[in-house]
Amino acid sequence: MKKVGVFLVAMFFTLLCMGQEYQKIEEIEVIAPTCNGEMLGIEMDFEGTNVLNAFLNAELQKEAEMLGFQSGTVVLDFTVLTDGTISGFIIQNSVSNLNDEAVKRAVQLTSGCWNPGVNNGTPIIMEKRIAVNFVNPDGKSLEELAKEHYLYGIKKINIAENIENSYFLTQEQKDRKMKRKLHAALYHFKEATRLLAAEPSVVLWELKAYEKLGDVLMSEKKELQYLELTHAVRQSEPEYVAALTK
Repeated sequence: MKKVGVFLVAMFFTLLCMGQEYQKIEEIEVIAPTCNGEMLGIEMDFEGTNVLNAFLNAELQKEAEMLGFQSGTVVLDFTVLTDGTISGFIIQNSVSNLNDEAVKRAVQLTSGCWNPGVNNGTPIIMEKRIAVNFVNPDGKSLEELAKEHYLYGIKKINIAENIENSYFLTQEQKDRKMKRKLHAALYHFKEATRLLAAEPSVVLWELKAYEKLGDVLMSEKKELQYLELTHAVRQSEPEYVAALTK
């Protein structure tokens, strides 16, 4: 069985205390939570997210020896409490139940080993997001695989539009053929997301597919997701760290 390497991408989202509105923004010093290497038994000269990176790689590689992980990106949200414990685990981007649960189990092992986030010297509750990339070192990169699905999805939508404008089909035939192509497009966009998590361009094409299918609920959901990705998340650059297991 081919091994799947594991990368870790760490992203921080802080919950700022709103009770100090009288302070100027430049006076607010927020420090993100960090994983305590000493408490995890990591003797290497690692700090902060590099400790988490080293720990998760070691834990996930143990399971990679026995389990067949799929390639893709698992995104996990959790909350770091002021006592260094963590809770509220939510999978934001799923690869497979096997991958998802492996990441969650490994992260849960770090509970109690965190230095909490700090706002002007006061420990506070903060949310944290990590993205773990599972990569087959003998295969194509996640970017290459995701791009292939992305382009296939766009191709299916273009075919659906040609069907919609056809003079040689009845409306019933158009509807049936378009529906099939649009669902195929959504499958490829879903695969692209599994590989690289939510990308604004993919979400935008998903929105277009759902609009053509007349699915108002999903269209509104994708529109909101697109706005969140292009505005709220993009406003602050996350910190990235990465390491590859053997």
